[in-house]
Amino acid sequence: MLVYATEFIPSDATDEHLARAINGARLTLALIANGELYAATPELTLLEVLVGPIKRGMTELVELYKTQLVPGGSLDMLPVTRTVLEEAAKIRAAHNLKPPDAIHLASAITANCSILLCNDHLLSARGTASGEIEGMLLQDVE
Repeated sequence: MLVYATEFIPSDATDEHLARAINGARLTLALIANGELYAATPELTLLEVLVGPIKRGMTELVELYKTQLVPGGSLDMLPVTRTVLEEAAKIRAAHNLKPPDAIHLASAITANCSILLCNDHLLSARGTASGEIEGMLLQDVE
């Protein structure tokens, strides 16, 4: 979600789905910033969002991510605990997800989140299939 909101421009989107995902991400972040929505993500997210800006030498964006993605921030960072890792292993076994996706889903379930918001059709479907959380795509945020 963060990458779509900060690193893409809707007018540069090559298709309608990408433009809607960008807009959905920006709307979601605005709701979080205004305190209208609680959102959480595993600390793994920091690793994922830093790679692109580091490769492109975007030091300001790297620093922004590092200062904004902290435990207790507006977008709460959840520790990747042993409990989360055990849940992720069960999810991988049942749904054949990649480790990072399984950690995201396990973190959301463990934190009792009601929605897993992402832009990955497979991850969203697996979240819903788990029966413990609703998967939702960024492009569907209105």
